[in-house]
Amino acid sequence: DKGSAPTEVELSGAVSAREGTCPVTRLTVQTVRVATTAATTFNGITCAAIANGTVVQVKGTRQTDGSVIATRVSREG
Repeated sequence: DKGSAPTEVELSGAVSAREGTCPVTRLTVQTVRVATTAATTFNGITCAAIANGTVVQVKGTRQTDGSVIATRVSREG
């Protein structure tokens, strides 16, 4: 349904497959592809400090392809 509002999602886990240059990066959390943008807020961690294996919590909007555009990334633990 194209008229539906974007789906807000929250997921947490270790980062894998991180690529790109801050602030525009792509990474995987659990099995979900996550993209950060210039509008993404980082709490307790900087974009540059996120590496494969870093445990984060992501809040964002699920896209039609199943990926998530992150609105906020926080350090877990």
